[in-house]
Amino acid sequence: PGVSSEKILQRRRLGLSDAPLAVFVGSAYGPNRDAADFLIRSLASALPMLQVSIIGGVGVQWRETHSQHALDPNVRIHGFVAAEELLELLQTADLALNPIATGSGTNIKMLDYMAAGLAIVTTPAGARGLEGVSGEHWIECPLENFVETTRQMLAADRAILGRHARKLAEERYDWRTIAEHYA
Repeated sequence: PGVSSEKILQRRRLGLSDAPLAVFVGSAYGPNRDAADFLIRSLASALPMLQVSIIGGVGVQWRETHSQHALDPNVRIHGFVAAEELLELLQTADLALNPIATGSGTNIKMLDYMAAGLAIVTTPAGARGLEGVSGEHWIECPLENFVETTRQMLAADRAILGRHARKLAEERYDWRTIAEHYA
């Protein structure tokens, strides 16, 4: 699927290439560190045609404990970014990734990804606590299939999945909807 010229220009303003862009957002929480490590060490090298952007405290922590030379050229560690830059990165992305293998509670990053209308590849642990359906709102797969599923998503029409994710976020997880429910 093609990328709009507006998205390409936006990526260039952010210092990114024209290649497909996948994002991962996370704090320096243990399961996020494991997920970022998986993306950097396994997925990025297996999918060199994909830009992988690691955003948030998890990127800062990764940089502090690893050599920058360990990064493949298609990986970019953003670290902490302002809300406006996060929004811009999400808007320019083709895909959101959530290879969380452990942890508890709902992954708030999933709500950010959904609100941005992104197609999402996630593990079952990454989708826990959310009322969505794999194949309709995101694609769910075990970590051992994550690279291949991401490869398939790059060739798929991701727009419908992103629209369904966005609609679910608006109907179920928007603060106005939550407030109305409890009012």
